[in-house]
Amino acid sequence: MKTKINIRYFVGHYQPIYTGAGKSLEKLLFALDKNEFNLEIITAYKKGLKRREQKDGYTIRRLGNGFFNDFGYLNTFGKIDFSIAAAFYNLFNRKYDILKFIGVGQVAFFSVLVAKLLRKPIINKTTAVGDDDPKKLSQSFIGRILIKLLNKNTSHWVISQEIYTNSIKYTNWKPENLYLITNVVKVPFNNYELLLEQRGKTNELKNFLFVGVLNKRKGLHILIKLWNELKINATLTLCGPFGQDEDINQLLKQNKNNNIKILGELNKNEIRIQYLKANYFIFPSNREGLPNVVLESMSLGLPIIANNIEGVTDFLLGNNEERGIVIKNNNFDIWKNTIANIINQDKELTSQAENAFNWVIKNSSYQAVSKQMKNMYQQVVKK
Repeated sequence: MKTKINIRYFVGHYQPIYTGAGKSLEKLLFALDKNEFNLEIITAYKKGLKRREQKDGYTIRRLGNGFFNDFGYLNTFGKIDFSIAAAFYNLFNRKYDILKFIGVGQVAFFSVLVAKLLRKPIINKTTAVGDDDPKKLSQSFIGRILIKLLNKNTSHWVISQEIYTNSIKYTNWKPENLYLITNVVKVPFNNYELLLEQRGKTNELKNFLFVGVLNKRKGLHILIKLWNELKINATLTLCGPFGQDEDINQLLKQNKNNNIKILGELNKNEIRIQYLKANYFIFPSNREGLPNVVLESMSLGLPIIANNIEGVTDFLLGNNEERGIVIKNNNFDIWKNTIANIINQDKELTSQAENAFNWVIKNSSYQAVSKQMKNMYQQVVKK
């Protein structure tokens, strides 16, 4: 009988707590064959959730005492508490072949030390957001120590070409230890023609969809300014939880523009309905690793207009093929002119949307990513 590979994932927040990292990890776990892998997640405990939970063929263990802020995320004391609890758990529960960090920041420091002590292989998912960003790691004392610790017996899952370049530039990690694999997305339709049939008829007004946390980092202030100042004759649909920016929250709560629809956080089925009802996906975010919502939009045939940032440009531009519209430096005038042209010319950008759909199937579908992940895990264990 073939021996399974035991993989333990380290992530600060996991479902039902809302984070992009948690959502992308959940999709990855669905994609992996449970006959080949034993999968376990260690994450922060929160009051009301189970300490140990079996879910869809994998195990969740929630550690620490659950010190959270008012916005539902670990506060400073909670991060320290979880960091120590996770290190002790990894030290005394050693039945894992690989310790995989979904972003190695300061919270992971003690667990990295434990893995080094026990000579356990590490896989580090590297992004461009948070304190696991290679550039940000290189700018702090603990970050530089982590970079050195992660040089040996460590492989790095890098989710975009630009982050790959930053990893080479700001660390001493060897290129042969960097695996360029995108996040995974479920592609619900086998081909683009079938997808178009499911999209059906659109509304009389053009509908621009945004999905994500409603905060400044995601560029919500740009969208609100566009629709309120220019009185754009199109619908702006906002889906996602409120963030921690009080000024943005006040603007949203006081919204009187009938063309701005604030739907809040939705479940998977409700979100998919919104994707299929929309004409375009709009994403003025200022900083991302690899936004899952962009991959989801690509998989559901939505033309995309996004800010030119790491983690987006790799997927919308490249190989002499356009897969979306990229706005330079979130320039307000360019946003204004781009949206006006789309509305006035009734430009559907269908060729870009089809290119994006085909790219996702080839690079980010369950089948594509699971194959690459399996190869990475097997190579890591063999090393």
